[in-house]
Amino acid sequence: MAEALTLDHVLKPNFLIVGVQKAATTSLHAFLSQHSDVFMSARKELHFFDRRAVTPRSFRHYCDLFSSARPDQLRGESTPYYIYSQVAPRRIAQWLGRIPLVVSLRNPVERAYSHYWHERRNGWEWLPFIDAIRRDPREEPSGLYWRRYCYIERSLYRGQLERAAEAVGKDNLIVVKFEDLTREPLETTNRILLRLRPEIAPLVRLDTRAPSGLRSNSGIPRTPIAHEVVARARRTLGMPLVPNAAMRMWLRPERQPPLTPEEYAVARALITREEPSIVDLYPDL
Repeated sequence: MAEALTLDHVLKPNFLIVGVQKAATTSLHAFLSQHSDVFMSARKELHFFDRRAVTPRSFRHYCDLFSSARPDQLRGESTPYYIYSQVAPRRIAQWLGRIPLVVSLRNPVERAYSHYWHERRNGWEWLPFIDAIRRDPREEPSGLYWRRYCYIERSLYRGQLERAAEAVGKDNLIVVKFEDLTREPLETTNRILLRLRPEIAPLVRLDTRAPSGLRSNSGIPRTPIAHEVVARARRTLGMPLVPNAAMRMWLRPERQPPLTPEEYAVARALITREEPSIVDLYPDL
């Protein structure tokens, strides 16, 4: 009881960026941190609410990450897996209350493709894109599919948004689009800030260069055959055979290849079959 009471006096996050993956959450984390009235965690993707069970002791350690913030600051962190997690929204509401949750959405086909290349770069994926989005989760090691290979599922937004709204209330969801954030970063960031705190002074300028510690890696494998061998081994073992940092050393500094019309059409068909209402969010899908 004494430990639980002390939790009332620690500085807790009062908003979170919860998704979606590959929708500029890294940039958004960096943008918000540039406001003097906002404190963002030094490290992105803490995964506190989506992995182990939360206890008073672990929650206090989590809150220690925000202990250097001012009491009057907005305090947040960003873990894009939270919105996809079955348990994270409920745990967030339980431990932090009905706080605002920021969600950045992206064209679901392009999000799935970017997700696919993220796993390619990190050495978990080796299949061609079309084969990868058609894979059967029942053929994958337990739990690995839902962390690594759920390219289509994480592009189905309705259920994720409904689960978050049920946890914290629809009015506490702040939904923006990746396309707006990349096209108008300052204006979109200020809209988020005003939703978080209506009296906040807007940013007048924005450094759109992500800090090196938050910058996303890019490139394609230098040695596709060796890359496939390691990726298959990772899949079988369910764990990194080679650290992510070492895998990235195999990358050629090139942009991922553009989606082909066939790849786009197959991914679109899979997404709209599972969630026809997605076209309400993205009419030009």
